[in-house]
Amino acid sequence: MTFQPTEEQSAIIQAARGSSDLRIIARADCAKTTTLTLIAPQLGLDEDPPTSVLAVAFNVKIRD
Repeated sequence: MTFQPTEEQSAIIQAARGSSDLRIIARADCAKTTTLTLIAPQLGLDEDPPTSVLAVAFNVKIRD
C-alpha cells in the first residue's frame, strides 16, 4: 500500500501480530477490506503455503 494506515488501522495491525482471534467491527466505508489487506502479511497469507484465514462478508459486493 502507498498510504499511511490510520491510527485505528495501525492498532488493528498490531493486534493481528499478537492474536490468533481478531474481530473488527466497523460501519460501512470504514476501510475494513483495506485493513484486512494490510494485516494479511501478519496473518501469514503471503507465505507458501498460506495460512488458513476466515473472513466473513455480509453482502455480495464485498464477497466478490
